[in-house]
Amino acid sequence: MQIKRGDTFTFIVRRVDDLGNPLTGQASNLRSQIRKNDGVLLGEFIIEETVTLGDYKFNIDASITKDFPIGNLYFDIEYTLEGVVTSSNTVTFKVEGDVTH
Repeated sequence: MQIKRGDTFTFIVRRVDDLGNPLTGQASNLRSQIRKNDGVLLGEFIIEETVTLGDYKFNIDASITKDFPIGNLYFDIEYTLEGVVTSSNTVTFKVEGDVTH
């Protein structure tokens, strides 16, 4: 996964239960932050439910990504349900310099 510095960073995550049924109304239970390797926080995704049941849009505005350093950055997705916190695997993505800005 890679983005260009200064571009909007958006992707969709699908949430389903053990039977494959879409999980809805879960946006407030999801969190995701982008950090450098040393743990410095660079931004937090805004998470919204989409019109497709079980799909959640993760978004960071270009006004935030414009300050991302070039190189590898990291995020995971944290989910809280009934006081139990679970995190996804860590995702590494590359930030490239922007030519048109």
